[in-house]
Amino acid sequence: MAQTFKLPLETRMNSVRRRTMLRMSAALVAPVTIFVSSANAQSSTNYPNRPIRVVVGFTAGGMTDLVARTIALKWGERLGQPMVIDNRPGANNVIATTSVANAPADGYTLQFVGAGHALNAALYKNLPYNSVTSFEPIGTATVTSPILVVSPTLKVNSVQELVALIKAHPGKFNYASASTSAQLTMELFKQVTGTDIVHVPYKGTAETVPELVAGRVHIAIDSIVGLLPTIREKRLRPLAVGTPTRSPLLPEVPTFAEIGLGGFIAPAWTGFLAPAKTPSAIVAKLNSTLNSALQDPEVQGMLAQQASVVKASTPEEFRQLIAADAVRWNKVVEEANIPRI
Repeated sequence: MAQTFKLPLETRMNSVRRRTMLRMSAALVAPVTIFVSSANAQSSTNYPNRPIRVVVGFTAGGMTDLVARTIALKWGERLGQPMVIDNRPGANNVIATTSVANAPADGYTLQFVGAGHALNAALYKNLPYNSVTSFEPIGTATVTSPILVVSPTLKVNSVQELVALIKAHPGKFNYASASTSAQLTMELFKQVTGTDIVHVPYKGTAETVPELVAGRVHIAIDSIVGLLPTIREKRLRPLAVGTPTRSPLLPEVPTFAEIGLGGFIAPAWTGFLAPAKTPSAIVAKLNSTLNSALQDPEVQGMLAQQASVVKASTPEEFRQLIAADAVRWNKVVEEANIPRI
């Protein structure tokens, strides 16, 4: 006759206690999970309920700062809360960007960035953040065309004539750059056209213009904003713009794509970022209200004065733009043998 095996009483009691504790834990976890999810949803629904800080990595009063303030004013009106500009210049925006990457991901700290955000990923060996994954893109805001100009002392009237002249005299001609982004844009031009041009650095566009007019330097690619007055005075000769379409400010100037250099498109964009892991509902609300603010006539009028064109996007489109630019500038830096910082 088979015997029934029974666990000792103490073991059976321990087993009962364990099952009871597991049931109690399961009962407790469910409400906590629901509470956390509800709290996050409530936070997104009530967002924003206090002022939003917008970090700008440039000094107050400059063009970038002015653009950020103009957009932020109309954006804040749509959000129902003021957007406060926090200027943190220095180190090619690295100081400002690091502060945002380390900020709470609650939608109350944003950053206004330019194309240099992606460029820094190629220039710096050890950034304290990742230009793509450390942020939640909100959306692009503007695009400004770089323009290729030559000194009036050069007897060329097109990019084709310029390239032919340079190739006939490699190393004889030079180009001016007033910033790292201008230098890399010109290096991209050299790589696309297979030309040999000597780099001459300057501290700013205000220094390069007189040098170009006098013929002490021959070529430059810079933002259309700083060069436009001199172009209109016919003291500099524009040859092409680096955007997919012609600039409304100089509609007679062709794009590089039109003249067969489609590989050279380097628009200077701006946009807004939030720290990584900012709730998707907050990102969506920021994107929709930003795009609405960009359609405001006052915003568009001010941007037109700064030679900028409104460029709205989705967060994902902006993420793809940053990632693609980072890859492209990394290739330019490597091929040009530019030492990383």
